[in-house]
Amino acid sequence: KIEHYAALSVQALAGELVGSSAGGEQPKFAAYAELTPGHRAHVLVKFSLAPTHVIAQRWSDLLIAESLALQTVAAAGLPAATAQILFGADRQCFLEVERFD
Repeated sequence: KIEHYAALSVQALAGELVGSSAGGEQPKFAAYAELTPGHRAHVLVKFSLAPTHVIAQRWSDLLIAESLALQTVAAAGLPAATAQILFGADRQCFLEVERFD
């Protein structure tokens, strides 16, 4: 799945992926993925570049913080999207958020 997300991130940044957004605060794309064995769902995937410089590392850190914030909200019993952090071979960070709309 990580290799597929890495390829989709390249396409999103190049403007080649329909339904993606390289603009705005954070680049992202939509996908349909297996979240746990036997559970597939539509997801929104935000991503950073590989952390080869401080700005890319900062975006990676923000994605991790967003994931932790969603987990904290859910742990408090409030409605929150399910999210997980995934890392590519080059430490590219992906925040996979299950869609709820």
